[in-house]
Amino acid sequence: MEDSTPSTDVLAQSAEAAYSETDAPPDYNRIDELSTPEISTFKHVVHPHYIVAHRGTDLHAEKTRAKDVRADMKILVGDKSQSKFMKDRTKRTEEVVKKIKETDPEHKIHLVGHSLGGVSSQTAMVKSKIVRENVDTHSTFNAGTSPFKSKELAKSNDAYKVIAHKSVHHRITGDGISANVKSNMIGESRTYKTTVKPTIAQHVLEMAKPIVANSTMGRLAHLGATRILDTLQAHSLKNFIRSK
Repeated sequence: MEDSTPSTDVLAQSAEAAYSETDAPPDYNRIDELSTPEISTFKHVVHPHYIVAHRGTDLHAEKTRAKDVRADMKILVGDKSQSKFMKDRTKRTEEVVKKIKETDPEHKIHLVGHSLGGVSSQTAMVKSKIVRENVDTHSTFNAGTSPFKSKELAKSNDAYKVIAHKSVHHRITGDGISANVKSNMIGESRTYKTTVKPTIAQHVLEMAKPIVANSTMGRLAHLGATRILDTLQAHSLKNFIRSK
């Protein structure tokens, strides 16, 4: 049985499905025994591969919201220490990879992560030899980054070479959260234009622009609000998923 490597669109759908405890991308089944609220595992119904998806920050998840935000803050300020959050996700990813290889040793494993999930999936690749040697591809979408952080490994490191060969980091222009992907993440970086349609809030801001133009404070407020909306629009996984 020949494998069919999942497209960027499918990988993004998997990253999106990780925000739900029941959803799965088309043609995949969620493997409940290999899934948690933070990391979801999907198995293709025909092709011999799995997708393991790290969820990003979910402000609607009461149980994990606080630790997600704390992890985001550590990333933003460039804290290089491996927090309990990252250690737990790395350990869980390692456990999932081991179980997949025990039950389906010939199946390929594709690791993905969005936003905070992109950082934790990269950390799993860096910190776990089991993960980086058994994962076939690693893809992130608008991974969280910091202007104060650099890559975690030197280019001369053998682990760096393995991760760089397997990893692609996708980001959208205008997304401030993933602005430092090239300097933070190991692997290829690909940047795209947003495909998400402008929101009502953005239309309102555009209409208000002439009104606030005569005030310095008004211009600053408008600029700040515009950048926030641009980032929210660019950060969405919808940018990487083809319209049905």
